[in-house]
Amino acid sequence: MAPGIIEGAFPDSLSSASGKPTVYLLDTFHPQVLAYVKENFDAITTDDPRHSRWRQEARYLLVRSSRLTAQDIISCPNLVAIGKQGVGLDKIDVDACASRGIKIFNTPGVNARAVAELVLTLATASARQVGSIIVKQSSGILVPKEKCSGLILHEKTIGILGMGNIGKCVAKIFRGAFDANVIAYDPFLPADAWEEIPHKRATSVEEVLRSSDVITVHMPLTPETRNLIDYDQMKKMKKTAIVINTARGGIVNEDDLKQALSEGLIWGAGLDCHTEEPPSYEKYQGLWESGRVVSTPHIGAATAETQMQTGMAAARYLQNDNDFFVILTPPSTTSLPGMRSEKDEVRQWQTELFFFMIDELERKEQALSQRLRELEASSAAHDPVSYASFIAHLFSDANWRKSHASLLRTLADAPGVGEVSIAPCALPSAAETQMLFEKYLSWAHIQNPFLLRRSIWALHQRLFNNQDASAPVANHDLFRAFMLCAIGSVLPYRNRIHDRHPGAYYNAALQYLGTEFGIYHPIGTSVWDVVRVCGRLCIELGLHNNPNVQGDLLQTQLRRRIFWQFYLIDRYSSTTLDRPFLIDDNDISTKFPVETSDEELEAANNQVQCLDSFGINHEPNVQNEMTVFFVSVRLRQVSSHIQTEFSKLRRKVIDSPSKRLLPGHIHVAMTKLLQELQDWRNNCPIIQEPSCLYETQEWYDLLLARERQSVLRRAIDLVPKVNGSPPKGILTVFLRSSLETIDRYHSLWCMKRTMMTHTRSYFHMLFTAGLSVMYCTSVSKTIAADDLRASYQGLLRCRELLNSVTKQLPDANNYVSVYEALFRDVSQRLWPKESETSLPSDASLVAPATSAVPSYPHDLGNFANGLPQHILTDSLPSDMDNMSNFATNRNFFDESVLDPVSQFRAPMQTDNDINLEGINWALMSYDSLWNMESALGQYVYGDPTNTGGWEGFEF
Repeated sequence: MAPGIIEGAFPDSLSSASGKPTVYLLDTFHPQVLAYVKENFDAITTDDPRHSRWRQEARYLLVRSSRLTAQDIISCPNLVAIGKQGVGLDKIDVDACASRGIKIFNTPGVNARAVAELVLTLATASARQVGSIIVKQSSGILVPKEKCSGLILHEKTIGILGMGNIGKCVAKIFRGAFDANVIAYDPFLPADAWEEIPHKRATSVEEVLRSSDVITVHMPLTPETRNLIDYDQMKKMKKTAIVINTARGGIVNEDDLKQALSEGLIWGAGLDCHTEEPPSYEKYQGLWESGRVVSTPHIGAATAETQMQTGMAAARYLQNDNDFFVILTPPSTTSLPGMRSEKDEVRQWQTELFFFMIDELERKEQALSQRLRELEASSAAHDPVSYASFIAHLFSDANWRKSHASLLRTLADAPGVGEVSIAPCALPSAAETQMLFEKYLSWAHIQNPFLLRRSIWALHQRLFNNQDASAPVANHDLFRAFMLCAIGSVLPYRNRIHDRHPGAYYNAALQYLGTEFGIYHPIGTSVWDVVRVCGRLCIELGLHNNPNVQGDLLQTQLRRRIFWQFYLIDRYSSTTLDRPFLIDDNDISTKFPVETSDEELEAANNQVQCLDSFGINHEPNVQNEMTVFFVSVRLRQVSSHIQTEFSKLRRKVIDSPSKRLLPGHIHVAMTKLLQELQDWRNNCPIIQEPSCLYETQEWYDLLLARERQSVLRRAIDLVPKVNGSPPKGILTVFLRSSLETIDRYHSLWCMKRTMMTHTRSYFHMLFTAGLSVMYCTSVSKTIAADDLRASYQGLLRCRELLNSVTKQLPDANNYVSVYEALFRDVSQRLWPKESETSLPSDASLVAPATSAVPSYPHDLGNFANGLPQHILTDSLPSDMDNMSNFATNRNFFDESVLDPVSQFRAPMQTDNDINLEGINWALMSYDSLWNMESALGQYVYGDPTNTGGWEGFEF
């Protein structure tokens, strides 16, 4: 058993009645953090009567500023992990945790921006003596401006001791704000660190002190850094120097600082960290009254955003630890020569922890293996839990269930089809493997080039051209070969030019996964969680920090590809699930890969030293290795901006005292974001002879339609609603955007079917568009004739496409059954049953003869120019003129189509009249739409077997 967990059963409090893990909070936290913890844990806060037993019962602790001594750790027999808000571990006995195998999850880098901004604040306040001026004025003393004299920081030199996340952020801020010269010292970072920031790398602390106008410290407090800046060091500084300490109290000797200031050795100081915290007047009176010290009580991370972000990060680490193994972030080792003993201690601590990691992995692997055996023993891979969860999402509203009883019965009886079990296969012949590798390179590789072409063909060489036939093949080679075959065979298999199912190659590949990669086994693990693991590895390897492999352009290129590939999946999966990104755009310094081929880079390797200095000469609209990849990454950057902007708008919705201002804010944001999307589309390359789907203009049009719909969907979230309905203008545009998405996909599928394969991502796009059409037609009080006609045609077309998806994705059958039941219901409510002969049948939806997408009245057209001002401020009409005469809407459809529509044959409600009270007859409310989209997101990128809060739902 893993160290830190005693034998026998856990106390009852370790797992609550809800099945959630129990976490004890030793401090107060930001309200959003507390809400998140309560949602995912049984949270025991400091005001809970059970809190007094945290030492005896806690398995997880969440701390912000509390001290955990060795005796505390010894007193916690069940403790497994500690979530620490912030970076510093000086208040936690790390050695005691390491000896017990207790993991500590701190949050390095999250608070870097907040601390760096405080450095700027303290530096400018000290330079202009703002603190002393405020004190005098607040005491009633007149301060003539003639007696005020300060320093200017423009083009001065800032010296940074410690080149970690905070130091780097400080350098960027001072460069941008003051055009500052930067000199930095860190004995442990490589020579090419910060290569994207113009700076001088110092070889000693003294070099920094002698040449800097502002000296800022960003090192941990250790025996070697205690009193690092003392009187002797201050004598080496300029008389106009300013010392800033936002790291730890004790690094700057405060008594020596007082003496240096009194003797005029330096100009001033800004202290956020003190040896006594919070700093008292009794201890610091002398420093404060000197008028040269600006002092704050350790508020570097004390912003609402940072407190929320660091607290959320610590809580998520604990949540992840409850699900799968997460690598511990060790404390920073940035320090000075002579600190080898401290570094050795850290290494020893990591070594001791390593044995716990092995135990933990073995325990996880046993659970994984058991789950795999259970799956193999089952006759079908279909898990009805995911469908039940989805249905629960649909009908969580009691009023909805009451109003749609017959639909509920239809859904409850909907049949399901599971995936067929596929046995692993052997590696095909050399020629067939070569063909599949080529298919991979001409399809998936075009959009996701995270493997080098030369490494793929080198793999083929090792597999089939090895002189020694008896030599064993490495498991890693076999795993990669089978995965390449699995991906490369998707289109050939679905186009019936290859007879082996891709799943056979994939299941064969899984046989060569080591135990340490158990999370990748298909046992319900969330794709989003796997992406997070990959992302953490990217960050630990520094791939976000513009990596450089000296003397190897291609390897540098590959590292950039890998990071931006992670970025793509992180942005899309997080946006789909409405979850935070793993890394903020502002923390990414890695540049794009160079827009050239692998062969050109190899040829230039001996002539060019730096990847960014590689000369690029290619004709416009001619594809190279990176063309499509760049298109995808740039779109994800725009979608990342969309997510960020709407998060800001959401905060305005919550905080705004005046709801009248909100439509204007939303309109401005929408106009800006839609223009960004249009700019992206305008810059997409035009490839004359596209060889795969990702090079076609139709695919770019589809992506644009999808992202437009996403912008409008988010606006629908935020606009003020009347009786649950958004303003008519934006609802109309949202309806047409959803219909355009369906038609774009339909056109692409009809014309490029041999290039295309249905995926869960496409399924999510289609289903969401169909739900959006149902929502718009349900809550609209009035609807134009052409829009009503187009809505029905669009819903039929969407159903046709979703059914075609199930032929390739059998596990989507349950969801399609839901769509069909919903579609029948909305059809009966909007187009009464006796009008069936007037409605278009499926036969009217044939493949388009050309690539033209049907246009609608008031088509989206020049979407990027934004929307008229009245669209978002338009008020809803109080009457429902058009709804009261719904029967006339039958004439909006083709009367020449006489065949009855079979989908209306299922027994439905006998009363098909439209109720004039829209809130009662509406098929879907805003909440039910949101719930369905949430369940669909789980199907695509989450864990469809994780029912979360719905597992106890009963109809």
